[in-house]
Amino acid sequence: MNPLLNRLLGGKERQNVQQPQTLETIDSLQLHQRVSIVGWIANKLGQLIGVESCNNGRLLIEALNKELTNLNLDKQEDYLLYLADQLVSWIENGDDVYFNIQMLELEAKYHRNLLEVYEIIKTDESIYFNKKNFEAKEICLEEEIWRIYRDVMHAASQRKFLLIKEEELESYKSGQVLCVEPVLEKQDIPKARNKAKEALQCLGLSQSKISSYILLISEGITNVLKHARDGRLLLVQTKQSLNVIIEDKGPGFPLKILPYTVLTEGYSTKKSLGQGFTLMLKLANKVLLKTSKEGSTVVLVFENEAGENDGFE
Repeated sequence: MNPLLNRLLGGKERQNVQQPQTLETIDSLQLHQRVSIVGWIANKLGQLIGVESCNNGRLLIEALNKELTNLNLDKQEDYLLYLADQLVSWIENGDDVYFNIQMLELEAKYHRNLLEVYEIIKTDESIYFNKKNFEAKEICLEEEIWRIYRDVMHAASQRKFLLIKEEELESYKSGQVLCVEPVLEKQDIPKARNKAKEALQCLGLSQSKISSYILLISEGITNVLKHARDGRLLLVQTKQSLNVIIEDKGPGFPLKILPYTVLTEGYSTKKSLGQGFTLMLKLANKVLLKTSKEGSTVVLVFENEAGENDGFE
C-alpha cells in the first residue's frame, strides 16, 4: 500500500520507521488543528530554506505522526517541527515572538525565514490558535497593573485618593439623596450648581463650606462637558459623610497618565481634569475614582464633623 495512505488509514508502517504518535492518538479537533498548523509552518519554513522533501508537503504529514515533545533536533526535519511548535506556542501564550526568535540565536537562514513565516500567519484571521490561556493571562495582568496603580496612588496621596471598582460605588450612593441633576449641555451647569447649593444650604452648613463644595462641583460638572458626555450630579447624605458624585460616559482616564493628572499640581492634558483633582484633594477628605472605557465616576467624600447631620435617619 502507498505509505501515505497507509499512515492516514492507520495501517502498519515499515519496521524501520518509528511512529510514536498516529492520527488515532489525536482525539480532539483542537489538537488536530494545532498539529496541522505546526506541520504547515514547518513545511513552509523548509521550503523557504530549501529542504527538498518539503516541496512535496512531507512535514504536513510528519507533524501528525510525531510526538512533538520528543523530537531529535539533530535531524533537520525534526528541527523544523521544533521551531514551528515553538512559534505556535509563543502565539498561543501571547509572548513577544520577535524577542523569542532573537533569543534562540538561530542560524541566519532559520532566523530570517522563521520571521518571514510569522509575518505570513500573524494577521491571517482564518488560522486558529488556542489563545484562551493568553486571554486569561492578559486579564490577570491588567488586574495586577490596576492594583499597583491603586495602591501606589493611594499611598502617594496620603490615603486620600483611591481607585475603585463599579461594585464599590453602591455604598457611596446608599443614603439620603439630596440632589440629582443631569449635565448634558452647557446650560445645565448653572442649573446643577444652583440645585446643589440649595441642597447644601438645607443642611445648615457654613457659607465657607458651601462655597468650597460648590467650587468643586462646578469644576467637576464643567469638565464632564469638556471631556465626556451624558453627565449626572448626585449629592448623597449618609450618617458618616456627604458624598458628591459626578458621573459621565466619556472615554475614561488612561492609567498611564493618571498619576500625573491626580498627583502633579498644574498638570493638564486634553484628557485630564487640569486643576480639578488638585482642588479635590485639597478640599475633600477622600477622592474616589471609577474609570473605564465606558465612562468615569468621581466621588468626593466630605466626612461629617461632630454635631453635623444630627437629624439624619
